[in-house]
Amino acid sequence: MAEDLSARSRRGLIYLMQVAIAVALLGTSVYPGMAWAKSPGNVRKFMVQPGSFTPFPDKTPRQHKIQAKGASGTIIDVPATAVDVFSGVLSWEIVDPLKVSAFTPQLPNAIRPHVSLFYMNQLGWIVVPRGWHLHWAAIGADGNTSIAFVSPKGWRNGWMYEGTVPSCWGCIWDVTRGLTPAAYKAVGEGYKDFAPPAPTLVPTPKTLVHPNRCIAIFSYQPKALPLLIRAIVQMNIVGDPWERELYIAVPPAQETLARYILNRFRTEKPHPTCAGHIPEE
Repeated sequence: MAEDLSARSRRGLIYLMQVAIAVALLGTSVYPGMAWAKSPGNVRKFMVQPGSFTPFPDKTPRQHKIQAKGASGTIIDVPATAVDVFSGVLSWEIVDPLKVSAFTPQLPNAIRPHVSLFYMNQLGWIVVPRGWHLHWAAIGADGNTSIAFVSPKGWRNGWMYEGTVPSCWGCIWDVTRGLTPAAYKAVGEGYKDFAPPAPTLVPTPKTLVHPNRCIAIFSYQPKALPLLIRAIVQMNIVGDPWERELYIAVPPAQETLARYILNRFRTEKPHPTCAGHIPEE
């Protein structure tokens, strides 16, 4: 345990040093935004739109066409785009078309006319409603990665956000608090002073399901948006910790597509692991 805590402390210190250096040099934070907004008091306020995050305004993400292939090497006849991002370590994270992973599991034929595929090194393949465009993408100094897409008619007609947080226990707790039952026990191992009572979620989720203690599947309806927002948040707390999340809002006619995108996100690798680490209540 002492070695684990020491390693976590070193990672936390390195993270803080990287952020401080980047902020000092660039006058801006390189920490990608998560799909919720911090609020005063013990309240977690979900976002109603993907917002805008441009830590390096003069180095916007670069997009280039690539080919998606299945596990057998067969080309998937769906538009595919790679996204290169200038990261918080002040260098480009470039997708090499020759090293792009296979798209698995197979994309159903009925879904193909309705989606496009995007690829980032840190996130892998991302399934997006056809015609939606990249809104922003960012990679933090510690590897935190986020990407957002919007409908061609604007975010009020649909938006999608995907993000991941690697290694940093405090960061993982911050984005899972109030959602995954595992959050407090996981963080309590090394950050016991960081665990206040569970926050009030605003707006109150219409649905909130926990397939296990490390996964939350939920939906909420903001007053400012006529669309239901569906989301899934996962955290892994065995070995190297990580968190990944997906939020999507679509018009009613695309709800079946949204459910497919969320289900694929939930079932594709990596899978979160809770077993053997956190005892059940």
